[in-house]
Amino acid sequence: MYRIYVYLILQQKKLADIKNDFISNISHELKTPIATTLAAVQGMQYFDVLKDDKKTEQYLSTASNELERLSAMVTKILNISIFESADFTLNPTEFNLKELIESIIASQEIRQEKPISLTLNYLAAETVFADKTHLYNVIINLIDNAIKYSADKVTISIDCMNIPKGIKLSIQDDGPGIAQEYQKNVFDKFFRVPNPNDHSVKGYGLGLNYVKHIIEKHGGTIAIKSDDTGSIFIIKLSQYAPL
Repeated sequence: MYRIYVYLILQQKKLADIKNDFISNISHELKTPIATTLAAVQGMQYFDVLKDDKKTEQYLSTASNELERLSAMVTKILNISIFESADFTLNPTEFNLKELIESIIASQEIRQEKPISLTLNYLAAETVFADKTHLYNVIINLIDNAIKYSADKVTISIDCMNIPKGIKLSIQDDGPGIAQEYQKNVFDKFFRVPNPNDHSVKGYGLGLNYVKHIIEKHGGTIAIKSDDTGSIFIIKLSQYAPL
């Protein structure tokens, strides 16, 4: 009985530490784009920036980029709140999955500051029946993670093929990989893979938890294979098969 109490206390402390770390990270991450946007707007208001067309464009671009970043953060947090609610349901519709992935690739190649190579090998039926918005978010999350945790350059391969009664979608990168000891936890809420050598990568440990929940809500599965040559996330959607 004593061991059980000790175990419960340690687990509660671990959860408290994770929650505090999350609050600290999210507070810092939310403050940064707000402060940058405010500085850009005040620059245009009080420092005659509007008299210089080049500076005006630069300040407006900075404010726009930071607000887009802030919006993405808020959306990610809201997604977590929504899918954890008791009345959360999917809204499946027919759509072209190949076109959806191609649009994601095009937008990612434009937005990213580091060199990235995104390739698509699509061998499955194109029309699927699923929640388009949430499946879009799933793919974006996995691609964003691959880019965020990579070095100066990253290659990402997306493969989609038919399987019995469904489809298999694989997203593979050539990043540093995830150590075996952490792979079982990557889908846990608030969990982030420790990286003592790089503190520049920010996150909240919410993205992969959301991804897993959405895929399972579709009646599918998601798994990870990773080593020092990169990671591959494998999604199988059997319940929502191509039509």
